[in-house]
Order: sequence, then C-alpha cells, then structure tokens
Amino acid sequence: LRSKMGRWNPCEDEFVAVLALSFWSLEKIDVSESVHQLAENYRRLIFAQLDKLYRKRMGVNEYAARMGEALMFLASVQV
Repeated sequence: LRSKMGRWNPCEDEFVAVLALSFWSLEKIDVSESVHQLAENYRRLIFAQLDKLYRKRMGVNEYAARMGEALMFLASVQV
C-alpha cells in the first residue's frame, strides 16, 4: 500500500477526492437503485473536479497515468 501511495504521491485535494470516491463506491453493497444513482452522480462530480484540478490548478493536460495511479490506489484499499 505504501509503495502505491509513494508512486502516486497525491496532493491533498487528490487524496480527499479518492476518499470521496471510496465512500461512493457501492458496487458490492446492497442499497436501493436511488442510492446507486446518487452515488453515480457524486462520482461523476468528483471526476469532473479532478479534471479541473489537473488541467487548471496543476497544469497537467495529459493526466491519464496520474489518474490511473489514483484508481489503482483506490482499488487496493477497497479490497
């Protein structure tokens, strides 16, 4: 887990975004369809804010690798 975190090396906003994505990841949880829809809407908003963070505040237009590291970290903590 530390190696994934070290490789990703997130800023504070990225880390908070991944925590929020973790909170709204309900794929393996039995909840109503309306809650799943709410979670999907929040996940879209979080990804949109990450896009703004990368492009405008960090000046990174090609951020697929960085986003991939973030999602790999998220997957490793959700196991």
